[in-house]
Amino acid sequence: MGHAKKGTQPASGKRVGRTSRLVSWCRVMTGLAACILAFLFAANVSSLSQYVYSWPYREAVYRQCEVNHLDAELVFSVIYSESRFRADAESAAGARGLMQIMPETGAWIADHMGIEDYHAERLFEPELNLAMGTWYMSWLEQQFDREPAQVLAAYNAGPGNVKKWIDADIWDGSQQKLEDIPFYETRNYVQRVLRQYTNHQKYAAALL
Repeated sequence: MGHAKKGTQPASGKRVGRTSRLVSWCRVMTGLAACILAFLFAANVSSLSQYVYSWPYREAVYRQCEVNHLDAELVFSVIYSESRFRADAESAAGARGLMQIMPETGAWIADHMGIEDYHAERLFEPELNLAMGTWYMSWLEQQFDREPAQVLAAYNAGPGNVKKWIDADIWDGSQQKLEDIPFYETRNYVQRVLRQYTNHQKYAAALL
């Protein structure tokens, strides 16, 4: 019996020692992980802050959003997804400029805005493109009760298609059912812009 007690006590001490070291190691690693996450978050916020405030046409975007009563963060997200803020961007389909407006859509917008000297090449003019694109988004918001998912889908696929999907119960128009949007390109576009929009809101809040 006495030998057994002598034999068990050191083993127990080793287990306690190992447990203590393990707890200490976990605390150190947890603290280190927290420091790394804090550093990465601060770095991301800092880099995003510099990125946001270095965006070209930033003041013009805010100005047009105020005129057209739009959420500037949503418009920034659209422009970023459409052209990466390149005024000379042109898609394979022929969409042009910062907000990637198709020439025929541009003609329709220009007619409603009273722009008499419109021609397709003018869509590469940043200020005009922003004015037309934000006017169009504002018009879409009126057509779709300011529902961001529907507005974005209509911006990409056209309001006629979106109304058809909703009327035919193909898509209920909600953000929760984006997978029901029948056009892959439009579905992917809406998801991408809304994801960008969420990030803008999150980082904007962090910068306050």
